[in-house]
Amino acid sequence: MHHLNQSDVARRTVARKMNDETVALAAAQYEQGASLAVVASAFGVTERTLARELRRAGVATRPRRGW
Repeated sequence: MHHLNQSDVARRTVARKMNDETVALAAAQYEQGASLAVVASAFGVTERTLARELRRAGVATRPRRGW
């Protein structure tokens, strides 16, 4: 990173995949019983991204089936 900064190389910005409004909508669907996979697919994100956003919003995720 130091070399990139020295050479004034532009870096990509990290943008959230979901905003607060979509996280709230996804959380409502998840809390009504939809799976992470179904909700993630509906919002065009991965299950991992959705799980991270739900945790940040304070929504507890259910354990995976069989665990």
